[in-house]
Amino acid sequence: DARLAGGTPGSHLVWAATIGDGPAIQVFCDAHDGEIVFERPFSYDSLDLWLGLQFPNPQHTFLGDESGLTQQGATFLDAKLEWSYAHSIHNFFATLFGWHGTAGNDNQLQLLVESDATQFYSDIFGEAIQIKHGWASLDVTSHEYGHGIIHHSSDLDYSFASGALNEGYADAMGVFVDGQDWLLGGDRSGFQPTDIVRDFQDPPVKSQPDQMSEYQNVPANVDHGGVHRNSGILNKAHYLMATGDAFNNRPDFSDVAMGRVKMGTLAFFTMKLLSWSATFKDARAMSITVAQALANWSVHGFVQTDVCAVKNGFAAVEI
Repeated sequence: DARLAGGTPGSHLVWAATIGDGPAIQVFCDAHDGEIVFERPFSYDSLDLWLGLQFPNPQHTFLGDESGLTQQGATFLDAKLEWSYAHSIHNFFATLFGWHGTAGNDNQLQLLVESDATQFYSDIFGEAIQIKHGWASLDVTSHEYGHGIIHHSSDLDYSFASGALNEGYADAMGVFVDGQDWLLGGDRSGFQPTDIVRDFQDPPVKSQPDQMSEYQNVPANVDHGGVHRNSGILNKAHYLMATGDAFNNRPDFSDVAMGRVKMGTLAFFTMKLLSWSATFKDARAMSITVAQALANWSVHGFVQTDVCAVKNGFAAVEI
């Protein structure tokens, strides 16, 4: 029944086809008239998913797993969207980097909709991503998934500069996986596209600094020392590496810009290698090291000019 994946209700005799170069899509067509009944991301790597309704039931009502949604689950728009996003995100990192699940070891992921917060957390019961009502979003969920990868690698301390890096690298995973624009949160199910959470091109639009001279020194009890504010500096640096735009009295360097895919690739490897107490200068140094290594090895399409893009991007934001 296609309702298991949020498609047209009713039972169908279908032909199934898997198409796509890279993260693939599984398409189900009615065997009689050829109409597409539904489609879904095809998981090469057996995503282990437990999708549930967090509220009002504190025991988390089961809404589905990696194979599909329950009949109840199919009645929740956010559950249908998040089921699809979970497959897309899992396949994205598995296909590009061989990284399976938030922990990298095919771990189970609990995905809870209708939550009171949107966040990643890990405890003795496992890994979970909570999604508030109306916050179902490919880039927001990719952001939270990125927090999971960070937790299981560098585990950047969630305070002050290292916490801002934690947020910034999670943001980078959001625009890397989504790839449609340089905004975070514009695709949330319960919001208008103009109601965004972050803007990589222009962080001050969301009250974030975009250069180190505007770093906001706030106490630990204010946003963990400004982690959601100062992440805008890293976001701007990543945006500039990708585009080469002129900024902060520095000239355009679009001739050596690395593009979004290499920016995301660089961010993925760098965020895993940093120390837990890393500073913005540490992020710059590690980014240069990673870009140079990838260029030397001629992997992921990196060349020597990409190292220049990294240096220029950080220099433009005064790092």
